[in-house]
Order: sequence, then structure tokens, then C-alpha cells
Amino acid sequence: MLLNQIDNDLPKACIHNLFETQVEKTPNAIAVCFKDRQLTYQELDDHANQVAKYLQTLGVKPEVLVGICLERSLEVIIAILAILKSGGAYLPLDPAYPQERLDYIIQDAKISIILTQQHLKKQLPQESIKVIAIDTEWQTIICSQQENLVRHDNPDNLAYVIYTSGSTGKPKGVAIAHHALVNFCQAAVQEYEINDRDRILQFASLSFDASVEEIYPCLIAGGTLVLRTQEMGYSSSLLLQKCHDYGITILDLPTAFWHLLTSELEQNSQLQLPESIRLVIIGGEAVNAKKVASWNRLVGTSCQLINTYGPTEATVVATIYKIPSQIHNLATIPIGKPLPNVQTYILDDNLQPVVIGIPGELYIGGMSLARGYLNNPELTAQKFISNPFLNGEAQKRKSEGEISNDLPPPPLLYKTGDQTRYLSDGNIEFLGRIDNQVKIRGFRIELGEIEAVLEQHPLVSQTVVVAQEDRSNNKRIVAYIVPQSNSVPTATILRQFVQTKLPEYMVPSAFVILASFPLTPNGKIDRKALPIPDRVSQPLETTCVNPRNNVEVKLVGIWEKVLGIKPIGVKDNFFELGGDSLQAVRLFTEIERAFKQKLPIVSLLETPTIEELAKQMFSDQKSCLWRSLVPIQTNGSKPPLFLVHARGTSVMLYRELARYLGSEQPVYALQPRGLNGEEKPLQQVEDMAKYYIQEIKTIQPEGPYLLGGYSLGGTIAFEMAQQLTQQGEKISLLALLDCQGPNFCTRLPFFNRILLHLQNIGQQKHHYVITKSISWIRWNLRELQYNLQRIAILSLQIAQLPLPFSLRNLLIEDLNSKAAEIYQPKSYQGKITLLRAVDWLGGIGYQVDKYLGWSSLAREGVEIYEVPGDHLSMFKATNLPILAEQLKICLDRISEVKESANC
Repeated sequence: MLLNQIDNDLPKACIHNLFETQVEKTPNAIAVCFKDRQLTYQELDDHANQVAKYLQTLGVKPEVLVGICLERSLEVIIAILAILKSGGAYLPLDPAYPQERLDYIIQDAKISIILTQQHLKKQLPQESIKVIAIDTEWQTIICSQQENLVRHDNPDNLAYVIYTSGSTGKPKGVAIAHHALVNFCQAAVQEYEINDRDRILQFASLSFDASVEEIYPCLIAGGTLVLRTQEMGYSSSLLLQKCHDYGITILDLPTAFWHLLTSELEQNSQLQLPESIRLVIIGGEAVNAKKVASWNRLVGTSCQLINTYGPTEATVVATIYKIPSQIHNLATIPIGKPLPNVQTYILDDNLQPVVIGIPGELYIGGMSLARGYLNNPELTAQKFISNPFLNGEAQKRKSEGEISNDLPPPPLLYKTGDQTRYLSDGNIEFLGRIDNQVKIRGFRIELGEIEAVLEQHPLVSQTVVVAQEDRSNNKRIVAYIVPQSNSVPTATILRQFVQTKLPEYMVPSAFVILASFPLTPNGKIDRKALPIPDRVSQPLETTCVNPRNNVEVKLVGIWEKVLGIKPIGVKDNFFELGGDSLQAVRLFTEIERAFKQKLPIVSLLETPTIEELAKQMFSDQKSCLWRSLVPIQTNGSKPPLFLVHARGTSVMLYRELARYLGSEQPVYALQPRGLNGEEKPLQQVEDMAKYYIQEIKTIQPEGPYLLGGYSLGGTIAFEMAQQLTQQGEKISLLALLDCQGPNFCTRLPFFNRILLHLQNIGQQKHHYVITKSISWIRWNLRELQYNLQRIAILSLQIAQLPLPFSLRNLLIEDLNSKAAEIYQPKSYQGKITLLRAVDWLGGIGYQVDKYLGWSSLAREGVEIYEVPGDHLSMFKATNLPILAEQLKICLDRISEVKESANC
């Protein structure tokens, strides 16, 4: 009880009143910036007043909710301040959410006004709701006056509502009043020591309350709020580089992202935390003590690390722990002590306080507590209970002069469902969830909501969803399924079903099919006895179907060898078993060696099971498969996207990319001629482009065309665009995926390179020398292997013997490289869209052109989209969704332009 001190005076003001006070103090200071745009405090206040006045003409007043469905931009900050100034409260609507979830939130919250952007209007209901596109309707809005509005602000008014995961299968809206928001923000400014010299990165989505921690304390303390770009959230190196460029002083990160950042700092000695960063705040889930020790070793005392804890129902943060820089051997990291005016109680099942060291459930009270759940009094009554300790404690503290008589005592406690205990020093230790709610990657997830969605599927009888750690100790969601008796759903079917109803972070990573659930002696499901999923158990179509003939027996052996999985059935899907493009090359090399048959690797797209592949191998239609044009995804109503192979011959990497682009986007790939060993490979980029144009015209005889390619494929696509333009065709999109143009980089002089090496040795000591030496050895061993293979190619050609699959690939790769070297690109009259990897593989001593050498060749300019990873890793599972999302943005904009032209 001694920890629950109410020790700060709370001003009778709304959060926007505190912002306006800061505007008067520093009107010309920069308040917020995004990319190349920025607003001063006065400009931000003026814009917010304009929108607020307009909202009042639409009937916005206290207790009226206004939806915000905006992509990250300055307009987001203007919109939330405007809604608050008008007297209303805001409700974030993430445009990335599935349509069903957006529709439910809008209906449940009963909102009648939404602020959005023109290109997002199609996601929102148009009937009975006023949808305002503030980017295209600004002229209507600015008719309002710019001075502050005449209001009757009340700290008890509603400030915002954020929807979180709900156990019934539906999200629930947490309602936060101004006094709770003001209390938290004042405490944050005090505890984080925020001042007008700070530059704070706005990292979180507006739909998560971490955004509250980033936005308001900064703006009431006179700091500068820097909105991150989308790419910064997926690349540690880009994040740190941008933090350095922007002079960021405070970084607020989800714990999961901080874990990833710390791991990359450990593994990459060239990555360093910018000197400008003085404070890193983490929260969202339990922090790994080993990562804290690594962080302290890498960062030292230059940056304070704070671990925070708090449910949305307690206004962002309830407790904080300032982690000492000398901690190296703690088993767990505490969540700390409560913020000012926040009460914490650890109670047993009878609501009695536990003694130090004994686990109990954490309850939170105080001035930062939410009102409850929007339009859900039953759930509010369950989770927010009367505070049994209030009267005696409050009266005692009032008599001692510790509590102002003006401060109304908070009457409720929030039941967190978290198991905690007090440590001997008064800090609180988090032990885990009591109920079925978890936090993964910073997102709070009600596992029951996922279960409720899965049980809507007609093939699912029962489901249990749990959070487990994988082999790398990363937490993931696993769904256990008891199917209906008539059919068994595949992992792909279930995953696609969930993706239509829930955000991506709530989609299970693994699906396990069981005949029944294990039970405890008292008849309840024994969650601890559920089998841990591996790469085999989750994707199997049904039970493992054994091979039925000699061909299938051989193929099963090859698949098990290449994929490293046993057993594999003849109906199991290569890709659902985790197969990738490199393993596909090994697979077909082994198949050719075992069966003396030449099969195109892309046949795996159409025959991804052993059963189908065996039939294809001995059919009469094998020769028909040999085409450069490869259908990746043929369904969909949109114009097809044609993607050209890279220097490597495989187009398998485009398969997953196509899946992320959506079912409405047809995708075709172009593989090099000669892979079958029968046709002569093409040896000039111009000839490749001409041949591929003939191929794509069998699918789309006329433009406008959507072209793209990765690496060398981008160069070939560029030449295709040139030739098609000369034929009078139109090009809607020319997308170059990390494709390097002429003179894309310059090498620094010898002495500059030596100086850089010496600087790195001085900073990293022997670690740098060892890392560079290992890299040099690996490169030379790889080159030796390639040269030995080239000798084998030459020997077989002299003997006029056929080349095996792997050597044919290498031969065509070499021919492609030579074709790229002699190609002389000419000026292109259209625009180039460059999707560029943010990390550079070429080592130090190079200056890389921002446009990768293409700016002088594109008359209409080069549009750049940055994607996480480097040239090789941008297609890996962690980076591919972002690459696809950026490409999808380009494709969607083309569709919008086309729709506007047809109107």
C-alpha cells in the first residue's frame, strides 16, 4: 500500500489547453515534421483551429466521436488536435485493417463523421456517415477562422477511444477522458525529462496507445515530433540512420522491435546507436534480461533505457523502471513502480494484498484510469471494480496533507489479468498472464478473439489458440484445430480465412491439426500438453499419404533430403513445407540426376506435390511446359504485371511476392530461354527484351503495360519499355527492384578507403579484422567453387555432352552478366519507379547514387520507394511483405488514375 502515492497536482485542463499554452511560449519553434514538410507550433495550432471550426459546423461537441482514417502524415496530428479543440473525441481507424474489422468498429462506436484522405474513401461507408477527405476538401475547411475556438472545456470529457482485442471475438473500445490523458502526459514529461530541445520519433500507429506517449508529452513540452516513414519500422539500419539524420533524442519502441534492434547491434559491428539519442523507452511485452545486458554492454551510460508497463485501460503507462546501465546478470527486468497519481495493488483471489515476493493479480487505480469500455457497461462492470482500499487510505493521506481536497478520489480499480509480485526494493515484477490475453511484438492480443474467428470456418469444429516460443525464443501464435469429420482444412486455407477478418499481427504463425485436444483430469483442455508445432505438423494437407510406386518413393527421398523434413507425404505441398527458390534448384538438380529427365523448375508452381509432379514427369505434355512466360497468378480483374528474371535464372521468388499483392492482381514471370538445354540462350539485353515482348503479347496484346524486374530483370524490363514505347504502346508502370543502372556507385580513392578501415579498426578492434577476414575467405571460396563449375561446363561443351541442371543455370547466369555489362541504355521518355533496398552490400569505400544510376535516363524522373534489407535479403520472409506493400501502393495508384479517367 505504501507504493500507491497520489503525489502530483492535476491541472483542471484538457490536453489541447496545455498544447495552446506551449504555442504561446514557442510559436515559431518546429512542432512536427514528416519527410520534407514541417509545421511550427503556431502553424499547427492555426491549421487545427481551422479544422476544429469546420467540425463544429457539423455538430461536433463534447462526447461526440470523430473517426480518423489517415495514413501517416502531418494531417494526422492536425486532425487529432482539431477534434479535441472542437470538443469532440477521436477514434483511430487504421486503413491497414481488414474491411470487416473497420466496419465493425465504425458500427460499434456509432460514429457519424470520419476524417480521411481521398484515396482511402473507398474503404469507408458512404451512407449515413459524413466522410471528409481533408487533402482534397481543404478549401472548404479553411473558410473557418484561425483564432482559438470559444469552448467550455471539461477535463472529464472524452478525449479518445482506442479499440483493442476482445475475448468474445470482437474488439472493444477503451474510452479515455482528458483528465486521465493530462495526468499521464504530465507524468511522462516529468519522468522522461522532456524539454524543448528534444526531438521525439513518432513510431507507433495511431491505433495503438503508444502513439499517445509519443505525441502529447512532446507537444506540451515544446519538443519536435518527427513522424517516421513506413520503411523505418522494418529496417534497424535505416531507423538508426534516419534517427541520426533527424537528430532524434528520444526513441519509443515496442519491446519486440527493440529486441530485434539489439540483436542487430550485436551481430553488425557497423551499426551504432546515434549519439543524439539520450533515452529509449520500451514497452508492450516482457523484456528479455539477456538483451538488456547486451544493450548495456553495447551502449553503456550514453543512453537511458526505461522499461514501461501499462494496459490501454490505464492510459498507456502505469509503471516504469529506469534500468541501471550496470545491470548485467538479472534473471528478469522489473516493470518498476507506478507513475504519479497511479495506484497499483497486487491482490489474491479474495482481493486481499499479498506480501512481498508472493504472486498475485495486479490491479490499477488512480487518475489515469479509463472510463471503461464504449457502449459496453457489462464488460466495464466486470473489469473495473470498486476500490475497497480507497476510503481509509484516502482519508489517512488527506489528514496528513498529502492529498489536495480539490482532487476527487478515483473510485475504481482495473483488473489487469496480469500476475505480478512485489520485489524487496518496492519494484513490481511481471510474471505472465492469468487469462488468455498476450502481448506479441508490442500488440495486445486476446487469443479468444482468434479462436472465435477460426470457429466460424465451416471445416473447423474446435480450436485452441496459444502463444508459444519458437526455437529462437520468439513468441508466436499457434492455432490447434479439431476439424469437422468430413474434411480437413489446410494451413493455407485457414491463414487466408483469418487474414480477411483480423489484422496481420493476429494471424497465427502455425496451424496444427489434431484428432482431439488433450484433457486434464478434471476434463478441461490441457494446454500444456498440446504438441509443439514443427515445420512438418502445420502444413500437411491431411494425414501423411505414403508413396504408392517407385517414382513416388524416389521423389519422397529427394524431397526429404532437400527440405530436411521427415516424413513427407505425396500430397504435401512443397511451398507449405517451407520450400524456397534455392531449395527448388537443389530439388530439380537431384530429380534430373535420379531420373535423367529435364524438367523446368517453374513446373513446381503448377505441380507442387509429389503426386502431381510424378504424373507430370511421365505425361506427354512435358515439352509444352517450356516457355519463357510463366504464369504465377492468373486470376484477378486487374491488368497483369510482368516480372523479368534476375541474373539468376529462377523466377520462383516472384511467387510469394504475387501472393502478397492480392488475389485480384495477375502476375506473370519471364524466365530466360535455354533453361531446358535445347534452345540457345539469348546473349544481349536487346534480344531478350524483344523475345519477352512477344511472350507477354500472347497474354496482353495491347498496352498500357505493367513491367518490372529484380536486379538484372529491371534492366531487361527497362529495355522492354523502350521497345514497346517505340512501337507506340503505353507503359503504366516500370518498376525496377533494386536494379543498378550505369555508374550507380563510385569508389573512393585508395587513401580514403584505408582511412575508413583504420577508423573501423580503432572503434571495433579485432572484431572488425576477424569479420572482414571471414567475409574475404567466404567470397574467395565461393568464387573458387564457381570457377571449378565453369571448368566443368567448358569440359562438357568440348566433349559435346549435355549440361546438368545446375551447370545450365550457371552458364545462363554468366551469359546474363555479360549481356548486362555490354548493354548501353538510352534515355527513356517515361517515369521509372525504383524500389531500392536500404542496406548496401558492397562494403565500405563506395558512394552509392541515390537513384542507382537511373536519374539521367528517365525524362519524367525516378520515384523512389525504400524497402528493408539489402540486395539479397529484400525477398526474405521478414522483408518481402514490405516490398510487396510498396509495389502494391504503386499498382493501386495506377488503378485510381485509371478509374478517375473513366469517370
